[in-house]
Amino acid sequence: ESDPDDFEFESGYNYQDDTLAAFQDADIFDPTSLSKPLKDSSWTDLQRAVCDLLSELSYTKLAPLSQKDWKKQNVSASLTQLTLTLLVRQPSADAPSTACNTPLLDGHDELRHLGVQPLFVLRDRAMDGSHNYDALDDYLTTLQTMLAVDAAIHIHSQQSQDSLPSSLAPATIVGLSSLSALCNSREYLQSSKENRQKIRQCVLDNVEDLSSIVERSIPSAEDFKNAEDNVDKVPSWVRLILT
Repeated sequence: ESDPDDFEFESGYNYQDDTLAAFQDADIFDPTSLSKPLKDSSWTDLQRAVCDLLSELSYTKLAPLSQKDWKKQNVSASLTQLTLTLLVRQPSADAPSTACNTPLLDGHDELRHLGVQPLFVLRDRAMDGSHNYDALDDYLTTLQTMLAVDAAIHIHSQQSQDSLPSSLAPATIVGLSSLSALCNSREYLQSSKENRQKIRQCVLDNVEDLSSIVERSIPSAEDFKNAEDNVDKVPSWVRLILT
């Protein structure tokens, strides 16, 4: 067998240095360069990128953060902002106030499924007793904000004399279902009296928004002429939450 020591390599050449220099010149590992959007990226490319990032987001990866680090890194605020960015439609500058740009979730089933993942992560932290429920207040505040989105759109529509969207805002639907699930969760029942009181107070503080949601969801009086059709006309998710 041949022994590598039997060969003499060109003394002035180091392939590792040349390879590293080539990568450095290309800036392919520069975080600043990597964070910049591609000039020719499409809306589909953006959806795919966000989908890839959300698919990697889970509370399991964030659970090791201590209460101090969670607060220092503003994790709750970041998760809240990401949730609202994904679920709240942004008004278009060149259209009526109720006309909105296409949300990031539209037309992408996988991304629509992952769009609530940041909220789920915040919920899991909020009900994590091993961290003393340190994100519960932030989670409840986020739900309150989401519940108020539809009412805010309603008020803005009246002031601008634009037509009100026929359906509830997606953020409000998710906020309502999340609050309902929280009130019926095992974690809620096993939590301390103080935490259960916080959750009950959140419901009481949002009675007006909840009433507005119910009024917007239940059919008008004209729809109740045929009593047999009443149940079918109320959205299933509203019947579930009200029960």
